[in-house]
Amino acid sequence: MTYSGLGDTYILSPLKDMTEDGQKKIFNIFEPRIMFGESNLVGFPNLLTFTCLTPVKVVAIRKQDIYNWDKQMLFTIIHILLCKLRTVGNQLTNQIFDNVEDRIENLLFELAKLYGKSHSESLTIEVPITHQVIADIVGTSRVRVSQSIAKMTREGKLSMNGKKFIIHKQ
Repeated sequence: MTYSGLGDTYILSPLKDMTEDGQKKIFNIFEPRIMFGESNLVGFPNLLTFTCLTPVKVVAIRKQDIYNWDKQMLFTIIHILLCKLRTVGNQLTNQIFDNVEDRIENLLFELAKLYGKSHSESLTIEVPITHQVIADIVGTSRVRVSQSIAKMTREGKLSMNGKKFIIHKQ
């Protein structure tokens, strides 16, 4: 479980090595107090990889320790797992029903809500995020993300300050 810092979890395509043409799907950018690797607690292999985006402190949880937890801690773990399941369900729904531009725009608004700093006319996403990370989250190419971001910039919805996105309030 992360104690502090930000990271992402992803799965690699089983059909390709992680080379230039390899594929990966980022499920989410996680903030502190998120659990990863929980499938190992019940003996399943871990299919996801956690990557640190900022310096991260983690707390290791041993399987035998769970048996000594109180009900509140177990309910907290269940809550965390259900939130992750809801995130995957939402992403699946978005992949099926939303076009790429909508998925990118929705992701940027979600990141602004979670990691944004509000200003009078805009929201700044305080987490530096690349076009490739956005592509890996929404399931498209980096080129397509760059094209969509350029379009949103021309429309006045978005601008950049270094690697930080600024979403303009409409």
